[in-house]
Amino acid sequence: MSLKAKHVVVASLATALLGSLAWVELDGGASVTAETMAPAARGELRFPWAEGVRHVYALTWSSRTGGMITPAQEGAGKEQTQRLLAETEVEGEVVVEGLGATPEGFRAAVSYGKLRRFSFKLQGRDAVEDEAKVMGELSGHPAFVTFNTAGEPVALAFEPTVPAATQSALRALVAQLHWTLPTAGATEWTAVERSAVGQASVRYLRDGDRLHRTPVAYESLDAVPGPALDGQQQVRGSALLSLDATGAPVSFSDQVELSYTRRGATEPSIIAGWTFTLERLVQERYDAAALLARAQTPARPLSQPVTDAELGARRDARLAQGVSVESLMLDIDHFEAGQRPAHALIVKAGAYLRLHPEADLELVHKFQNPELTLKGRGFVLDLLVQAGDGPAQAALRAALETPVAQEHSREFGLLVQRFSFVEAPEPESAEFIAHQFERARNARDVASAQGAAVALGSTVRRLAQMGREDAARQYGARLRDELAYTQEPGMQRGLLAALGNAARLEDVDAIRAYSGSEDPQVRDQVASSLRHLDTPAARETLLSLATDTHSSVASSAFASLLTQTMEPGDWSRLAEQVEAGKTPLSADAALLELVRTQRQSAGARGDAILVALLARNGGGDNDLGGIIRQMLPAQ
Repeated sequence: MSLKAKHVVVASLATALLGSLAWVELDGGASVTAETMAPAARGELRFPWAEGVRHVYALTWSSRTGGMITPAQEGAGKEQTQRLLAETEVEGEVVVEGLGATPEGFRAAVSYGKLRRFSFKLQGRDAVEDEAKVMGELSGHPAFVTFNTAGEPVALAFEPTVPAATQSALRALVAQLHWTLPTAGATEWTAVERSAVGQASVRYLRDGDRLHRTPVAYESLDAVPGPALDGQQQVRGSALLSLDATGAPVSFSDQVELSYTRRGATEPSIIAGWTFTLERLVQERYDAAALLARAQTPARPLSQPVTDAELGARRDARLAQGVSVESLMLDIDHFEAGQRPAHALIVKAGAYLRLHPEADLELVHKFQNPELTLKGRGFVLDLLVQAGDGPAQAALRAALETPVAQEHSREFGLLVQRFSFVEAPEPESAEFIAHQFERARNARDVASAQGAAVALGSTVRRLAQMGREDAARQYGARLRDELAYTQEPGMQRGLLAALGNAARLEDVDAIRAYSGSEDPQVRDQVASSLRHLDTPAARETLLSLATDTHSSVASSAFASLLTQTMEPGDWSRLAEQVEAGKTPLSADAALLELVRTQRQSAGARGDAILVALLARNGGGDNDLGGIIRQMLPAQ
């Protein structure tokens, strides 16, 4: 009954290199040198972006952007996981025109100059129909950028006539121009900078006028909501920034690769990276008066995304190419017959349904086809869930109210759980799920009530994420009240699963209260339901359940501890339990995974746990012994 998570995340990867440095003559034959411009203070680096000085750079930038989707299908495994993939390559020129000092630092106009290549692919297919047209639309539009005194871009503004798509492209370009200059005399320093994918901590080394940067870790990712990253990440890369005697950039190269795995997951949900290279071609004087006159629009923070009302429709139009009602009907029949869906089918179908909401009713009719089984009907609902908009949710409700949906309790319980994956539930959908729970409860239909409760719990969480806290609190209280009232173990399991999906701290005590249930399945659900509730009280209960005589309960407790912040005292208690033989042998694999995942925080107590596990898993055909030996420090 536990909720399967759907992850849609964004990633990027890039490769490319180009550039040559040219020193040009000004009008009258005077070069822009350290002698013709005010030099930076000896030992201190500060970007001048001096008013009236133009820098033209050769640019090569290629990236790959991906997002992973796990379809909301009962029993969907790894083979059903689909990764969205977008690839971009840009070659040409970037122009930076200094607009002078401001109270915050310096201001400059950043624009694309002549572009030789602009490629965008989605799922490996070209998504740019007219490359020359796109390059023409991007070139020549300035972003008026404010750089702080350390050289980092912090705000930008556009003229009102610049299209939103062009603004987004320029914002992405400006986000790559991030660096942090040192205070006077510093040769090593650290900083937190905003990159194209989030906030990262970095380390710098200075060698004269060359700055070397190494990424340390990401503190936040735009694709991962929440105040902090609690998963595992691997980041590597390097950047080199070369400055001239005036403090202006001569060249910049940046390569980064990042993977992020959500807490408790086994595979990366985000893989990101890029290669970005600039080489200065031209440095010359220009008359800044015209640009200064145009730079009157109020600036907004660089971290604030560009609002593009038409972006979703354009993206859906690209994704939906080749999809029709007829093709969807065939896809449903093929899935019913046991064929795997084509790559990215569900994503493409969702895009088509958002563009053609009239097709939703066709799916409702297909849902009622007597030739479909639970498998095919579930797939129909998956397509509507992927669309996710108002008409699709209305179609979901209509399908679930049909006689074929409610004929069999177990099947309805599985089908209604599809609402767990609707990312932005409408008020009518939340009330519909609550009504279905009450209907099933009054009819003593446990299987249907379980499914509706699980869906309602997920909906509570979605409502809170959408800022609809009053509604989330109201439905959450109804679930707690129902749990306190029911005496039926099956209903208790469903409601505990619902509170686990809701993941509200106020529910911890209500969940913990059932850790002493005589029913091992109820205790198992308690362990699973605490997985997203990282509190000392939750950990205390999970550590108690780790010694449950039923290994399934202990295994669930260890799995939930994967997502908890284990303190030294928690590890000490767990080590004592393992050394005393209180944790069940059949749960050792789950316990080993906990220690492996949180190896650093486990420390010496983790070593003690491994030694105890090795003592009881060291012989025969047991392969845990070899894994444990590899994890133990060398003697």
